[in-house]
Amino acid sequence: VANFKCKGRDDLGYDILESAYRVMKRCRRSRKASGRSQAAMDAACVLAVEVIESYEAMRNYLCQVGTCIERVDPHLCNNAGLVARLVDWETSWEVGSRYVRDAALLDALCDVVAQMKEAQAVAPQL
Repeated sequence: VANFKCKGRDDLGYDILESAYRVMKRCRRSRKASGRSQAAMDAACVLAVEVIESYEAMRNYLCQVGTCIERVDPHLCNNAGLVARLVDWETSWEVGSRYVRDAALLDALCDVVAQMKEAQAVAPQL
């Protein structure tokens, strides 16, 4: 799980987090609406929440260990809490990079999810 190759992830920039916050703003606005627009935004909200929560979990972890840095193993891969949060961050931000950052692709994904929900309502066995 640890990054032994020292490969950075410069492709997972802060713009993913900013995009997630923009999506959440859209989600809050769409909650006031009803019907298809809300169903279409459900997928976007889930993806944006994952990005934001993984960022907040990492931030909270770093704040916690900042008060007891002497207990942090210098071999960072030996710090289970750090590794778990990095894996969660990387996983959610990779998805965010692909779907949350690209508004057109996110809208298309939301439309597909909404259509699948409509199809399930008509034919629940699907």
